[in-house]
Amino acid sequence: MDGGDMKMGIPIRALEGIEAQLRSDEVTMVMDCLRNAKRFHATVSFIADTGLKDATDLVHKYNQLMKDFPLNELLSATDLDKIQESLILIFSHINCKLRLSPYPIRRALPLVEAISQDFNDQLLRILTSHRLPYTPYDTFDRLLSQTTSIF
Repeated sequence: MDGGDMKMGIPIRALEGIEAQLRSDEVTMVMDCLRNAKRFHATVSFIADTGLKDATDLVHKYNQLMKDFPLNELLSATDLDKIQESLILIFSHINCKLRLSPYPIRRALPLVEAISQDFNDQLLRILTSHRLPYTPYDTFDRLLSQTTSIF
């Protein structure tokens, strides 16, 4: 998912790579030279201007939303009851984590759309396995009630 803010689209590995480059011998040598030349303003503003620490903190906070995300429960559901249980887990997780994380709602919407697509695929997979036109009415009615309950 990419957002308008550049920090939001940078994965944590990229930020760690930038941080490693800033700790490299070359950069350290230049910063030491600037300090020895009493150019403290240049060294202090350079570190502050990168915004690396703030970006890394933000990415870690955003990653809280995806930590232990219960999507596999939906993808491995074998019946309608398990689909319903997995959706409850997923949306409880999202609601709980969005309260704790500064993750922007506008970025959570594509995530929910992707979950909806996975839900649709799994629901169709389960319902088509029942061969609905040939199912006895009682079974069909039960499946319809479960599906309605899920929605």
